[in-house]
Amino acid sequence: MNYFITIISTLILLVSSSFIHASSINLTIEQKVAQLFLVQLTDPLINPSNSRLLSKYPIGGFVIIGNQFNNAKDLLLCTQTLQTFALKSHFSSYWIAIDQEGDSVSRIKQNITLFPPAMALGTIQSPILTQSVGSAVGSELKLLGVNLFLGPVLDINTNPQNPVIGVRSFGNHVDIVTKLSQSYRKGIEANNLLAVLKHFPGHGDTAIDSHLELPSINQTADHINLFTTIPFQHHINHQAKAIMTGHLLVPSIDPNYPASLSKVITTDWLKKRYQFRGLVITDDLNMSAIKKTFFLTSSLYKGFFSRS
Repeated sequence: MNYFITIISTLILLVSSSFIHASSINLTIEQKVAQLFLVQLTDPLINPSNSRLLSKYPIGGFVIIGNQFNNAKDLLLCTQTLQTFALKSHFSSYWIAIDQEGDSVSRIKQNITLFPPAMALGTIQSPILTQSVGSAVGSELKLLGVNLFLGPVLDINTNPQNPVIGVRSFGNHVDIVTKLSQSYRKGIEANNLLAVLKHFPGHGDTAIDSHLELPSINQTADHINLFTTIPFQHHINHQAKAIMTGHLLVPSIDPNYPASLSKVITTDWLKKRYQFRGLVITDDLNMSAIKKTFFLTSSLYKGFFSRS
């Protein structure tokens, strides 16, 4: 089975010079920009038209979204096909990214172990067990060709009306979320996957699903600094390599742009205040929180320059 790449469908922006391959110095400006994108992978067939486009614009990689690859066997064949194409076509292998948190947020559901979500681990509160689960998840995904794990969730689930985080969070206590997310990340990264911590600065105190609308975090800047972002601060102090910014409007910090497009939140807070030097990835730019509020081109522009 072959696979088809929909080039402008779902995009996640990657921006960090330290993660760009050294041989990118030989690329054109257009090709270097292409390296900053993950693109949604859908339906079958790499055809001549797409292969030429991917060779001309070597994107950073692909993200597995939706139910296109319920079966682990299909995903393995897909990743092998893509990496073979990458090696033949341009300078480096692709990032292959996936959400596989457990429960409802699991892209692969067949021929793979289905583990409980984070909140179940938060109830047990065993760092050893949590690390073991992370290691098992990472081990299986590594065998399937995944190298970028979109998780764990560092959001503190303080709003019982939250429609999108819920069991994806390790709990509603900052210490539990911090401790167990660290254990889970260790398990994931033990398999040489890159863990992407999400959703900065924190999606736990929202009553709106950012897949549908743009949520607003009505907390003071001090509260966000001294509570909401504590798990992120902890991971940054323990060599976090990648963080995802959320589609979250935080009026006390930036009343105009969501975190994913905000220079104040991404550069002034995440990179300067917290001294994060790793990879910054936006949440899916095809989500309605962005599509209903911003044009795609302006979102890409703002997303890029929020990190400059």
